[in-house]
Amino acid sequence: MDISLEDFLLGLSSNYSNIFYHENGGNAGDALINVGFYHLAEKIGLKYQSIGDELCDFKKGDVVLVAGGGCIVPEWDSVPEYISAVLETEADLVILPQSINGREELLKKLRKNDVVILREKYSYDYCSKLDLESRLFVSKDTAFYLQVEKLNVNNLKLLEFMNVKNAVRLMLILYHYYRSIFCKTIDAYRCDSEASNNNVKRKLYNDLSLVCSFGANNYNSSFLSASLFLKVLSRYEKINTDRLHVMVGGVLLNKKVIAQNNNYYKLKGVFEYTISKNKKFNKNTSFI
Repeated sequence: MDISLEDFLLGLSSNYSNIFYHENGGNAGDALINVGFYHLAEKIGLKYQSIGDELCDFKKGDVVLVAGGGCIVPEWDSVPEYISAVLETEADLVILPQSINGREELLKKLRKNDVVILREKYSYDYCSKLDLESRLFVSKDTAFYLQVEKLNVNNLKLLEFMNVKNAVRLMLILYHYYRSIFCKTIDAYRCDSEASNNNVKRKLYNDLSLVCSFGANNYNSSFLSASLFLKVLSRYEKINTDRLHVMVGGVLLNKKVIAQNNNYYKLKGVFEYTISKNKKFNKNTSFI
């Protein structure tokens, strides 16, 4: 069942005493998701408490919003473990737009007041077949609510985030700033356990979701990662990728994007559900 995420979130305010938002952490793609949520919440005036990875003293009348993404899959453990912990409390649970593949044992623990929102039809069909007690809906990926014009990395103090790994990331970002002067195409393919078996050249320094990953577990780190991520993507004219949020970032920037699936259906699903239906998006984006 399709829903408006905006209308759904507005409805929560009248039904719950406390609304908590759990950032999933992760890479720059997860940061785009978080910033999309922050911008949407600001737009509708949603009052919530951002809690990162914290497990608060949740009680009846509370609702925990788990950030959208693709974390409820066999490859990743932290978000499923967090969901399991919330299910031991009296708080209701809302899983914001996700792609889901596997994790049946966890999903079958969901209760009748819990809600799972999927970001594409393939995940919705998968969850529907499990005969879950929770309610299921479909809505577009939260990152599509991000307002690009509100991101300005110059307003952030980079030194606050500096450590050895982030210094290396910053050098790689500078590399892309110079590379993009001479080469207007980027092959930004993922280099992790979700990579497909497609015969493409994978280079870690081109996996921009990782290169620009300065954190995604709170507002400031998500803002920084998302800002730098879109800054780097904006330097290129053509983007080839199997990273969902490289595709989404390219779409938000009106770049030419050629996308293909990772090791399951999430890119195809988001392309079909959201991008292909939007004339502004689909004129520059293709899926192979």
